[in-house]
Amino acid sequence: MPRTPVSGSGTAAGYDDGVDDVARVTYAEGGTAAALADGGIAMDAVLALEGMTAFAVPWGTVVAVVVGSAVVGVAAARLPALRASRMNVLEAIAHE
Repeated sequence: MPRTPVSGSGTAAGYDDGVDDVARVTYAEGGTAAALADGGIAMDAVLALEGMTAFAVPWGTVVAVVVGSAVVGVAAARLPALRASRMNVLEAIAHE
């Protein structure tokens, strides 16, 4: 049975349909991709200065970092969202 929005709040308490997970993973993976690319370019430049011409990519580690960042990105955004969805809005703004 689908949950219906509560009058005046926009969504029912605890309601989360997972649509925002796409945005969470996109932000996390975008940052990870940029960091991995910058690190790879920097490492290649440093090794070239030392006279090394071969640069091996540890693909297992790269995949683990990408998967880990997706998990951390979703958790870092979802946990505060779940906490906020359980709060009474009127009590929260009256407290401040």
